[in-house]
Amino acid sequence: PLAAPYASGVFSWVPVPWSLVDVGAQNRPAVVVATLHRDMTLQPGTLLSSSLVFALLAQTAGAQTCRGRPGFTKTMVVANAGGMRASDARSMSAGATVGRPEGLLASVAIGYVVREASATFSTDQTGTSLGASAAYAGTEAGGRLELCPGLGFSRIQVSGDFFGEEATLTQTSRRAGLSAGYRLPATRDVLVVPFGSAEYVWFDGSVRGDGFNLPVPEDTYIPISLGLGSVWKEWIGFTLAVVIPTGLPTAHRSYVTSFSVALGGR
Repeated sequence: PLAAPYASGVFSWVPVPWSLVDVGAQNRPAVVVATLHRDMTLQPGTLLSSSLVFALLAQTAGAQTCRGRPGFTKTMVVANAGGMRASDARSMSAGATVGRPEGLLASVAIGYVVREASATFSTDQTGTSLGASAAYAGTEAGGRLELCPGLGFSRIQVSGDFFGEEATLTQTSRRAGLSAGYRLPATRDVLVVPFGSAEYVWFDGSVRGDGFNLPVPEDTYIPISLGLGSVWKEWIGFTLAVVIPTGLPTAHRSYVTSFSVALGGR
């Protein structure tokens, strides 16, 4: 399982089931990956995943309602940090999102990933994740409902002991998806945010060491995200989410939390 920054500004785990086959002359195990998601991905201002967010507000959406985060009614930049935990991996990430109350928004993020020891890697693997995404925020239903189609890209690199030798596992993911949020007021200043999303993810990669380079065949899966968040005065936001990977028999759920702050002002 790997953690990646997501287009929704949340950490996302990508669990990777491994099977071993003989590589012939190399006499080494080849890694075959059956896709499993969990990009999330943190994204900058949004994050390495990717969430369909229903923001409970009676005000007009301000872009990022579909992510359960502060929008861009008071600023053009929102900083984000968060973490993710799955049964066999964990990550932390930080980034920023730039956008306007309605229209295009872009996110970037960087994270630290730990993948626990497994049958293929005898030690915990540690490394970094990078992610970027773009989305279009449009509003409906009198400005309360926000729909955000988007695209994202992330790369994770972790290193550890692979059958007695130091090796680096690299995973690259591309994703396309849709998130949505609906705003309703909780109090005068606080917005409660139930959220969720769906994405289609393609990924591949490799395991490289001294004298060998084993491919990770391309595969696909569909992560579904559901969660709850809150926004205070369009300045500060907090979210909790669960990411459920579908399309893989050995998928692991992951749990994500994020904290967002609007920077500066218009």
